Order: sequence, then C-alpha cells, then structure tokens
Amino acid sequence: MFRRRRTHTEPEPERDPEVRIRAVVLDEPDDAEERRAAAREQAWRELRAIVAEAVIWQDAAEEVLAAISRREPLREMAPRGGPLIRRFCELADRLPRSDDPELSRITGVLRPVFDHHALMLSSSLDMLAVDWRSERIRAELERIDGLGAPAERLEGVRSALVAG
Repeated sequence: MFRRRRTHTEPEPERDPEVRIRAVVLDEPDDAEERRAAAREQAWRELRAIVAEAVIWQDAAEEVLAAISRREPLREMAPRGGPLIRRFCELADRLPRSDDPELSRITGVLRPVFDHHALMLSSSLDMLAVDWRSERIRAELERIDGLGAPAERLEGVRSALVAG
C-alpha cells in the first residue's frame, strides 16, 4: 500500500583536498558601528539612572538600619525594609551589559554593592526578629552603623558619573 519515495539528491561537488578554509570575513553593514555606539550610549544612560536611584534607596536603607539599631519594633521596620531589599535586588538585575570596558568595570563594582545592601538589610531584620533570644544578638543590633564601605563605593561611583 505505502511505498517509500526516494528523493533524488544532487551529488556534492568534488572538493580539492589541498584547499582549506582558514577564516571567514563578514562585512558589517555601514550602520553597525553607529548602532553599537548608540547601544553604548543607552547603556551609560541606564547606568546613570540606576546609580541615581540607588543613592536615594541607600539613604532610605541607612534610616532603616539606624531604626533597627535602636531596636524599634519589627512590625514597623519590616514594611520599610522589605521593599528596599527588593529594590536593591532589582537594581542589580537591571545593570546594563555592554562591550564598553569602563561600563563593565563600574557594573562590576555596583553589583556587589547592591547585593551587600540587600543582605545587610535582610540580616538586620532577621536579627531584630529574634533579639529577645540573646543578649549577644541585641549587642550586635546596637552595633549596626549603616552600610559602611560599600555605601562609600556607591557614592564614589555617583561622583565619578556626575563629574564625567
């Protein structure tokens, strides 16, 4: 009933065994360089906006950490700290990727800063939740003194971007 059809294929052309392809050069369209330059400029604009937003959130995070250090009630701190943690994680995810080495260097500095800020807030809220368990936890809470050196790195990046 059913018969298989045979397809007729063209025989491959004979190849000279002495010929080897070493490289293939593709010509880029004339506007490729312009598109890359525009993409780099867009990445720099995105980076500046992210840093400006991060500085604002950093100030809010410092206020929350000061309140946690004073051991203000968790029911007041959690609604303030949780959204900040989420924002720092989102900012890290939004950092632009680019073939520009300077932009890549800056994003390499910022990603750990944002991760630090989110972790510092999260850990501090966790300690506040269990401060009744231990005198040592209470002592550690009272030692919280802001975001430290990573906050200074963010300020340095912001200053460089504004000056540059």
